[in-house]
Amino acid sequence: MLIPNEGERPLRILDRETVLIRKAAGKRTHDQTIAANVDTLFIVMSCDQDFNVSRIERYLALAFEAGIIPVVVLTKTDKIDNADSFKHEVQGLQSELRVECVNSKDKSSLESLGNLCTEGHTIAFVGSSGVGKSTLINSLTDAEQLTAEVSVEDGKGQHTTTSRSLHLLNDGGILIDTPGIRELQLSDCESGIEDAFDDVMQFISQCKFNNCQHETEIKCGIKAALESGELERRRWENYQKLHNEQKLRNTPQYEKGRSRKQ
Repeated sequence: MLIPNEGERPLRILDRETVLIRKAAGKRTHDQTIAANVDTLFIVMSCDQDFNVSRIERYLALAFEAGIIPVVVLTKTDKIDNADSFKHEVQGLQSELRVECVNSKDKSSLESLGNLCTEGHTIAFVGSSGVGKSTLINSLTDAEQLTAEVSVEDGKGQHTTTSRSLHLLNDGGILIDTPGIRELQLSDCESGIEDAFDDVMQFISQCKFNNCQHETEIKCGIKAALESGELERRRWENYQKLHNEQKLRNTPQYEKGRSRKQ
């Protein structure tokens, strides 16, 4: 723990109660620790070309696997006419998921985040470059994070944050900032995926056969849900994608690559 008035000298190393872990980017197979002892994960996404609910589902799986409460923070609401449509789409992913719409440059719009920024509470930020994480940090703290303009053509931002940093929030909490993530590959995350796709798991439990492949089998809960519209095809396909990534992690080739890094 770091105490600013003592020169930020480490006093002791805390045991890990929660830890955010992802697979290293690219073709590398080792895991990479993002942050530890986090209470709440702010999944920051802007209401522009960056908006992607499938990516939010990936972040949710990451949070649930770590036992961390996720909060989706939608930024740049000042640049759109109706933020409620974005909020409604995200809330459809989880019935109790907290979604906050903010203008990072307007401190008054951040009041809804106040009860999460209190003393003894640790928050970590994750999200792509250019979504306004640095601007949001500047508004929540006395920090002066560098910011950069976002490309109008593709909505992609520059990596203004290149390393993890810790900040004291104005209300006494602690904030961990992370560099922009353009490629989030999940580590061992089977339980987190099931929690993020709890509706999908419910439909799978309705299949007649335990080994149902959800293709040609009779009385398949997934096929019935897709046909009735109870389950969105995009959501089902994203679940399959994340589930298949987990299966790949259990192959001998993958384990061999991991062992070389350990």
